[in-house]
Amino acid sequence: MFAVFHDLIRYNLEFTIGLIPVGFVVIFVALSFFSPVDPTLIYMTIPDQPPSGQYWFGTNSRGQDLFWQLSAAFKNSLIFGITVAVLSRIISIAVGLLSGYAGGGWTGC
Repeated sequence: MFAVFHDLIRYNLEFTIGLIPVGFVVIFVALSFFSPVDPTLIYMTIPDQPPSGQYWFGTNSRGQDLFWQLSAAFKNSLIFGITVAVLSRIISIAVGLLSGYAGGGWTGC
């Protein structure tokens, strides 16, 4: 398994280039599990702070840390995307099995 992955990284430039943003998203999603505060709570920090060492992306007018809000948004988007992909796969397999069992398929007339 890891040998195939290593070969893909080594010999396939497109795979390597695509792996960089995917890795970024996965790391950002993993960080959302270590958030010091719930990103949905308001007025947990000082509103409208510029980016700094304490608030990497600053805070918004509702006193929410934008870095942790963005990591939670990435997590929600990733969960939604995976759920849609799994559901579409289940539906497509069921339709394919049903059409195969019914004795035919679309001929493309």
